[in-house]
Amino acid sequence: LLGAPLLFVAPPSMEALKRRLGGRGSEKEQDMDQRLKRALFEMEQGKEYYDYLFVNDELEVAYEIFKSILVAELHKQTWKE
Repeated sequence: LLGAPLLFVAPPSMEALKRRLGGRGSEKEQDMDQRLKRALFEMEQGKEYYDYLFVNDELEVAYEIFKSILVAELHKQTWKE
């Protein structure tokens, strides 16, 4: 996927991410702590590597943002060819 845009979908906050992971009931406490540490690292590092960042606070809004990025990227490609 060379040239594919990279999208980072971020949680609204670390507390929201913790609630979401805990709500699933599929994570042990130790595993959740590791996932939260990894997520924090990815969010800090992601600024350098991703083309787009959007917050998944409300599913419908995040989906509209995703669709907008897709449409923009599809139209950007037509100008290059």
